[in-house]
Amino acid sequence: MFAAGLLPVVLGGFVAFSAPDRLDLPEQQEVALVNDKPVSLERFNRLLAFTTSRATSTDGRVPDADALLLKNALVQKLIDEAVTDAAAKAEGVEVSTKDLDAAYAAFEQSFPTSDAFKQYVENTPDGSTAIRGDIRQRLLRERLAKKDSSWAVSSDEVKRHYESHPGLYHQPKRVNASEVCTSSGQDGYSKAKDLLEKVHQGKVAFADAARESSSGATRALGGARVDLTEATLESHVWKALVVRKPGELTDILETKDGYCFLLVHEVLPELDRKFEDAQPEIQAWLERLYADARFKSLLGELRSKVVIKNLFAERYAALLKDLLKPGAATSQLSFSLPSTSVPPQPVPAGAPATPASKQSRPRP
Repeated sequence: MFAAGLLPVVLGGFVAFSAPDRLDLPEQQEVALVNDKPVSLERFNRLLAFTTSRATSTDGRVPDADALLLKNALVQKLIDEAVTDAAAKAEGVEVSTKDLDAAYAAFEQSFPTSDAFKQYVENTPDGSTAIRGDIRQRLLRERLAKKDSSWAVSSDEVKRHYESHPGLYHQPKRVNASEVCTSSGQDGYSKAKDLLEKVHQGKVAFADAARESSSGATRALGGARVDLTEATLESHVWKALVVRKPGELTDILETKDGYCFLLVHEVLPELDRKFEDAQPEIQAWLERLYADARFKSLLGELRSKVVIKNLFAERYAALLKDLLKPGAATSQLSFSLPSTSVPPQPVPAGAPATPASKQSRPRP
């Protein structure tokens, strides 16, 4: 789950070239200076390790071209954070502990459950410290952007967003569940019964039972399905799900696809939010979007006011020269930079309900 905030990148290709060492390994020397102050090499390497751990390759390492581009992007991320700090100091822009605590609490509430947020924190390098740091950066950028401009979000814009996104504010009751399915007939029933008993007894994990024995479309995903509704399920399956609590299994159910049993993850209530209730959140969210856009245009000016020395780019200048040419096949990363600075969506109730699909999975 990385639904509460990743920097978007696009798939790109790889290139082979000769390099002195494996480029996906940590850097041993400082990567950048901003006003003669080094950015954190320790944090750079932690972010690198976190991101490369999620990248896949046939030989268990990140290709050199991807590793070099990733490191280059991480250096720029840390430089921009230092530039933001310098600009905030020069402009007298601050974030109080009270404001940071409030923003952190709002970010936590944007997750569907407390366990989902806990898992997110555990999967983030440096945990809550990094999340608070990224939120602080976001608040500084918003305040710098607002200080430099006079725009405001009108009530008409807020109303238009509300009316044009009904799925965010009006949703039916939903159940988040995973499935194990077998074929029809007596053999299918016997197989489903045996699997259910093993899961109940703890002899096999539910996800393993799905991956190894399910005949359903979600087999490769460990049986995962997301936000099931009464409209997407057979009546008796829906009735079996809504009476169960998170963590409970259904009995074996005969469906048009065969015999199935399901594990309930969440039961999400019907959502019907009035405009008056959603208005403050939408207003804040749109203001953040505008501030982000304004800050991006302001960033070049802020960079010109500090002394930046990109030591990493200097060390790898010859390799980066070809990789960063406009239109080069490898000028974009094939995975995403870690970031927790993206503000939460205005509605903290989760994604809109969708029919089950092969690609669906439980929310974190």
